[in-house]
Amino acid sequence: MNLALRLAAGQLRGTSVGSLQSSDAEAMIERYIGSQASDATRATITKATDAPKMLALTLGAPEFQRR
Repeated sequence: MNLALRLAAGQLRGTSVGSLQSSDAEAMIERYIGSQASDATRATITKATDAPKMLALTLGAPEFQRR
Protein backbone atom coordinates (compact mmCIF):
# COMPACT_ATOMS: atom_id res chain seq x y z
CA MET A 1 0.00 0.00 0.00
CA ASN A 2 2.87 2.36 0.74
CA LEU A 3 4.22 1.75 -2.76
CA ALA A 4 0.83 2.53 -4.30
CA LEU A 5 0.57 5.74 -2.24
CA ARG A 6 4.04 6.89 -3.28
CA LEU A 7 3.39 6.01 -6.92
CA ALA A 8 0.03 7.82 -6.99
CA ALA A 9 1.57 10.90 -5.37
CA GLY A 10 4.43 10.98 -7.90
CA GLN A 11 7.07 10.36 -5.24
CA LEU A 12 8.96 7.52 -6.93
CA ARG A 13 12.03 8.69 -8.80
CA GLY A 14 11.93 7.70 -12.44
CA THR A 15 8.18 7.14 -12.58
CA SER A 16 5.31 9.34 -13.66
CA VAL A 17 1.60 8.90 -13.18
CA GLY A 18 0.60 11.89 -15.26
CA SER A 19 -2.27 14.05 -14.16
CA LEU A 20 -5.17 12.38 -12.47
CA GLN A 21 -8.06 13.58 -14.55
CA SER A 22 -10.73 13.00 -11.98
CA SER A 23 -11.14 12.98 -8.25
CA ASP A 24 -14.48 11.20 -8.76
CA ALA A 25 -14.24 7.81 -7.07
CA GLU A 26 -16.86 6.12 -9.24
CA ALA A 27 -15.13 7.26 -12.44
CA MET A 28 -11.80 5.92 -11.18
CA ILE A 29 -13.35 2.60 -10.15
CA GLU A 30 -15.01 2.17 -13.54
CA ARG A 31 -11.80 3.04 -15.38
CA TYR A 32 -9.46 0.71 -13.50
CA ILE A 33 -11.65 -2.05 -12.05
CA GLY A 34 -14.97 -1.89 -13.84
CA SER A 35 -18.01 -3.86 -12.82
CA GLN A 36 -15.89 -6.35 -10.84
CA ALA A 37 -15.58 -3.90 -7.91
CA SER A 38 -17.40 -5.14 -4.84
CA ASP A 39 -19.54 -2.90 -2.67
CA ALA A 40 -16.85 -3.00 0.03
CA THR A 41 -14.16 -1.90 -2.43
CA ARG A 42 -16.35 0.90 -3.75
CA ALA A 43 -17.06 2.11 -0.21
CA THR A 44 -13.36 2.09 0.70
CA ILE A 45 -12.25 4.00 -2.39
CA THR A 46 -15.07 6.51 -2.02
CA LYS A 47 -13.82 7.43 1.47
CA ALA A 48 -10.48 8.70 0.09
CA THR A 49 -9.96 12.42 0.52
CA ASP A 50 -8.04 13.13 -2.70
CA ALA A 51 -7.27 11.66 -6.12
CA PRO A 52 -3.84 10.17 -5.27
CA LYS A 53 -5.32 8.29 -2.31
CA MET A 54 -8.20 7.08 -4.48
CA LEU A 55 -5.73 5.78 -7.05
CA ALA A 56 -3.63 4.07 -4.36
CA LEU A 57 -6.71 2.36 -2.92
CA THR A 58 -7.76 1.33 -6.42
CA LEU A 59 -4.34 -0.19 -7.13
CA GLY A 60 -4.49 -2.03 -3.81
CA ALA A 61 -8.01 -3.36 -4.33
CA PRO A 62 -8.29 -7.16 -4.57
CA GLU A 63 -10.25 -6.85 -7.82
CA PHE A 64 -7.44 -4.82 -9.42
CA GLN A 65 -4.79 -7.20 -8.14
CA ARG A 66 -6.56 -10.17 -9.74
CA ARG A 67 -6.48 -8.53 -13.20
